[in-house]
Amino acid sequence: MNHQEFLDLISESTEARSLEALENEHGLAMAICTQDGPLEGATSLHWSGHRNYSELTKRLINLGVDINTNECKWGNHSTPLQWAADAGKPETCQILVDNGAKIDYHEGNGFTALHSCAWGGSSGGSRDPEGYAKTAKVLLEAGFDKNGPGPSFSALTMALHVKNQSVVKVLENVGAIHVYDDPKIRETMKEWK
Repeated sequence: MNHQEFLDLISESTEARSLEALENEHGLAMAICTQDGPLEGATSLHWSGHRNYSELTKRLINLGVDINTNECKWGNHSTPLQWAADAGKPETCQILVDNGAKIDYHEGNGFTALHSCAWGGSSGGSRDPEGYAKTAKVLLEAGFDKNGPGPSFSALTMALHVKNQSVVKVLENVGAIHVYDDPKIRETMKEWK
């Protein structure tokens, strides 16, 4: 099995099959997508966190996969934690945070993992409202700044914009503020969703 096949296995199959393949060939842990496009640079840990594969995530970390790798083009240099947050996966977010994922990292556009959670993936959080709420709580308990350091708008502003109500509630309950002060951001947000 080559690296791309292993990444495809993680994204399309079960955790058990992915773990079995990894145990048969530990070198697969270091799989990185090399195909041109938005997924270029995504690692096995990105996919494992995104799929909420807790045991696989732990195993990949134990095998030395860089927990803070940010070479993935999707999301403008997003980390495995941002992928897990974008998918609303609190279990793998907790594992990543517990094992040293940087909480002060933000993408080139200023988005933190809390912004990714507020965005709520392709469904705006509606696919799994409880998962997104739990993910927001995990990130806040880990020390994420409820109001920043993102771009010219806060995670609460993003959650309000995409109508991710479960995350809006979590952020409002901790006193997050609605920051929306850049005209360019206002124009960009009009184009979203």
